[in-house]
Amino acid sequence: MILKRRSLKNGYKFGKMIGSPCGQIHKLEIPKEVIISLKQGSDINNKSQINKNLFESGVSPYNTSSIQPDEVKNLIINAVHTEPYCLTNNIIISENLERFLIGIEILKNSLNDNVNVYLAINQDDKQIIRQINDKSKYKWLNICPLKAKYPQNHEIILTETILREKIPYNGTIFDLKTVIVDVQDVLHAYEAIIDGKPVLERIIAIGGSGLEKGVFVKVLIGTPINHILAELNINADGKRVIIGGVMTGTQCDDLSTPIDRTTNTITILKENRNREFLFFLRAGIKRGSFSNAFLSSLFPMIERNADTNLNGEMRSCIYCNYCEEVCPVGLMPYLLNKFITHDLIDEAINYKPLSCIDCNLCTYVCPSKIPVASNIKDLKEKIKEL
Repeated sequence: MILKRRSLKNGYKFGKMIGSPCGQIHKLEIPKEVIISLKQGSDINNKSQINKNLFESGVSPYNTSSIQPDEVKNLIINAVHTEPYCLTNNIIISENLERFLIGIEILKNSLNDNVNVYLAINQDDKQIIRQINDKSKYKWLNICPLKAKYPQNHEIILTETILREKIPYNGTIFDLKTVIVDVQDVLHAYEAIIDGKPVLERIIAIGGSGLEKGVFVKVLIGTPINHILAELNINADGKRVIIGGVMTGTQCDDLSTPIDRTTNTITILKENRNREFLFFLRAGIKRGSFSNAFLSSLFPMIERNADTNLNGEMRSCIYCNYCEEVCPVGLMPYLLNKFITHDLIDEAINYKPLSCIDCNLCTYVCPSKIPVASNIKDLKEKIKEL
């Protein structure tokens, strides 16, 4: 069945980006000597055996939390993709639909008998939604089509949207007895129980303006990033490499950093520090801007350039309220930025800064080039130290 859900009120809808991953999934071969077999063909209805195998293979959805399997009331499969260049789950699901659905059933059976299971998926993935709805065996699976609006895929936003419940201030999804897993966790569960295979591989998207065309690649966990780039003939010289997406990722200065079991995306952007003469007077049909100052606001589907250029210098806050408009949790980032820059920590507490989910939209839309999100992060650290 398809459940209609309220869409994300705030946030940001990104247009088409040059260098987005596309095409088939390339596979880098795994040496046979690293493949370890578990017990194959386990009963997917045997709860104790499922939990044992999931834990041993490293795919247990609750092994890093304080919540126990019998306490979980809601299981959410996060198949929403909203950040530019990030892994598009519809490709993985389309190629592995039966395995994906059995994997969901395995995770469901590992929890308590009354757990509610939700599949959060982009509303544009209509073919996948139709295929799942046609399978009568999975009527217990609640399909939640959502708009691809960043940061809809964030666990707090996703949980509140689907369950229509507010998470307590400074709380987590565990306060609502909820566990979230991604698409690859589900497939890993299938492999662990049906194939007897522990978590060895990860499918990652490699995209960004530093590439002519993005790619998907399946790699062995622990593979250094520079080995992956070399295998794909990708030259990262003079480019910025980010582990994760452009909004929430971390800049990677050491390309020998290995891929881990949480890596979904490697973003490569063009480095650009050049000043552009009379930048503000140009039409800007490919400019990324929250305001309507450029023609890009009239043509959202035109592919846009993305690089590391700030296109301006930092200046004082002009109180445009852009950051407040896009904040998905209803904060006033410009005020919190003022409090931290003037060391007014006690006053800031009244504005609930710990609700910030670090989506970085406030920094992205700021016309004054102020690192608002970074300043708010510093503010939260100071409040935690009190």
